[in-house]
Amino acid sequence: MATLELRWKLHSTTSVMLITNVTDLDKVELERIHDGSFPFPDLTDTIAKECVIDNGILVGMGIVRLTTEGILIIDRTLTTPTKVRAIRRLIEDLSLRAKVLGVKDCHVFIKEDRMHKFLTEIGFRDCFGRAMVIDL
Repeated sequence: MATLELRWKLHSTTSVMLITNVTDLDKVELERIHDGSFPFPDLTDTIAKECVIDNGILVGMGIVRLTTEGILIIDRTLTTPTKVRAIRRLIEDLSLRAKVLGVKDCHVFIKEDRMHKFLTEIGFRDCFGRAMVIDL
């Protein structure tokens, strides 16, 4: 199996979609079929990554990566300056703790435009797409 084409051709007689580990050769083809609507993912920071091949054709790839979620519960009856100071302090401290564990990013889910504005001002950025979850 010296080339990607040969590897795919070896599986082309089956009628079942095959799941295989992602190889460096697959990465080239995956970058070709990637539509560019989001940055091509870093394949080194995953806990699982697999390709699906159908009739000798690379159809796609799936990745599972650990994601960290940040949750804040703040007393809404307090003054805005107190809440802002508390949020900043919590984010500072929790960010340091997460970095020690090797966490690269943290996702938050917000309901209010003013919280979006505040979090953007302190370094958060928008993600691509809409957030969804599946219970495993």
